[in-house]
Amino acid sequence: MGFDFAHPPVSQISSDLDGVAILLWGANGTGKTPLACGMSKPYYAAFEGGLTGIQGIPYAPMKNWKDFLQFVKWCTSPATTEEAHKIAQTIILDTVDVMADYCIDYTCSQLGISSLGAKKLGADGKQDFSVNGYTEYSREFKRATRALRNAGFTLVYIAHDGGTREDTDPKTHARYQKMYPSGDKRAIEPICNDVDVIGYMQASPLDDKGYPQFSNIYFAPNNQYHTRSRYPEIVPYIEHVTPQSLTDAIIEAKRKELAKQGAKGVTFEEQQAPFTTDEPKMPFNELVDKIGLYAAQLNSSGRVDEYRDIVKDRWGAEKYVSDATEAQRPVLEMILFDLEDLLKNKPVTAA
Repeated sequence: MGFDFAHPPVSQISSDLDGVAILLWGANGTGKTPLACGMSKPYYAAFEGGLTGIQGIPYAPMKNWKDFLQFVKWCTSPATTEEAHKIAQTIILDTVDVMADYCIDYTCSQLGISSLGAKKLGADGKQDFSVNGYTEYSREFKRATRALRNAGFTLVYIAHDGGTREDTDPKTHARYQKMYPSGDKRAIEPICNDVDVIGYMQASPLDDKGYPQFSNIYFAPNNQYHTRSRYPEIVPYIEHVTPQSLTDAIIEAKRKELAKQGAKGVTFEEQQAPFTTDEPKMPFNELVDKIGLYAAQLNSSGRVDEYRDIVKDRWGAEKYVSDATEAQRPVLEMILFDLEDLLKNKPVTAA
């Protein structure tokens, strides 16, 4: 029962942008939204009105976090995901700070607190230290956005320039001012940590005839502005970036990494197979009966305390498997796993 840890699959790199998350940030007018809207099958999640100058892009207005969760459900539900994929591949989340604010409001409402840093009081009036607003916000945000990525959508977050804040060089410990995307640091940080590519966009000078050019985008980590990539082979920057050159840069970085390892790329579905293939569920009554069988074997050989120790360790004292419901299935599955391991290493001997 369970995963075969002795014969695990090996990690693989997909050769497309399915499931990839990108954060584009920079000053107003650098072309972040048009760049994202030029990518494959764009669908705009409008947390603010940023499509006033772009024609023909499907969009959904996001007035609160509930709207976004319903959108995520439509994109990922088995009943509607095929429909979603027909019209959407690149989901544009504009802008990150408004999106984070909606998620914060939702999280605070769930927890019954006024802000993420507020204390949660228990029924006895004392602080409930098991509740951390920032932790729960991060979980809620990742739960929703990860569902989209796991369904194979490409996410492109849009963020404004948030100005500078003090940072510290990890090697020299020298302090310096560095530019970051807009938004509260503790709210934006989980998003920055979760994406695959952070690109800073900077306006290009006018051309020789005085016309604007496409902006430049930077990926290489530096002490001026917050950028990074999970793909070591990505180019440091792209001059006059276009949707195609951005797409090509990420895919080419993946190809170079594969070439270094002498490997071939796989599809997103192949990459995600170990995470999407569920082990067949044992019927609940059969699960309870199997635990009961092992308990009876241990009891008949004078080892019932070993059974009780497992139940106590996994579930707590004064708990009885016979009283369990489907809600306790994960606990019972671990009890069964422990019993099978115990009897494998120390079999019951005949009386």
